[in-house]
Amino acid sequence: MTKQLKLILFVVHSVNKKLMWDRKIYGRGICLCFFLTSPISLDYFSENDKDILMDEEINIIDYFRIIKKWWLVIAIIFFVSVLTTFIISIRMPKLYEATATVLSQEVLTEKGVLLTSKLPYILKEEVDLYSGGGPSQLIIALLKSGRMAEDAIERFSLEKLYSSSHKSEIIKKVKKRVTTLMSKEGVISVRVESPDPKLSADIANFYVENLDKLNQELEISSLKPLVKVLDRAIPPSSPSNPKIKLNLLISGILSIFIGILLSFFLNYVQEEKSKSLKV
Repeated sequence: MTKQLKLILFVVHSVNKKLMWDRKIYGRGICLCFFLTSPISLDYFSENDKDILMDEEINIIDYFRIIKKWWLVIAIIFFVSVLTTFIISIRMPKLYEATATVLSQEVLTEKGVLLTSKLPYILKEEVDLYSGGGPSQLIIALLKSGRMAEDAIERFSLEKLYSSSHKSEIIKKVKKRVTTLMSKEGVISVRVESPDPKLSADIANFYVENLDKLNQELEISSLKPLVKVLDRAIPPSSPSNPKIKLNLLISGILSIFIGILLSFFLNYVQEEKSKSLKV
């Protein structure tokens, strides 16, 4: 008989023998659950530990009795948490996400010449092409570069949107709102978030269109166009952030969990006080 099977048989025998409530259920219950889910056999238990486990079995019905007893506390915590989350979520600024997708051309070909001498200035440590990244990484590096962000700031006058006296801070904010991803198939996505749905789409499309301009100015490759546009960005109809439903769901689950833990603690304190008064 395996060690794990011995443990299971021991627990089954213990539960079938009797069901009783004990004030040490909080600590012993956690220990018993740990033993059930871990590869520990009865050989690791001392005789005293076996006697304690035999005398202090857990009745799950008592857990529900505690929850029922303190249901009002759990309900109040749930209501306050969900209401607070809802108020904060609706007061947060709405952001709209627009996405443009492109497919990179073969830059490193017989027709396309890559001038590696200009790469360190262009990439600004965004990506290391010397490690064999390839043309797709070059395009992503251009999309993530500060030069691209600067051009977008000048084109759409983003200084007004991101109020800051320092240009470097505006560039950081713009780059934070632009996400560039590449799929396994080599499709590059440019996602832009902003308070205005049309502005998000315009910036995403500008990033794609400006690639050839940067390529021409910096003379990176003779291959034109640098990418093929698969899908142009269109203004989204609904905001991407804040995710109110998701926030409420997470808040509700966490509040219930906290409420149940608090109910067990309050019940324990109440029982201890009643026992101390009897003594």
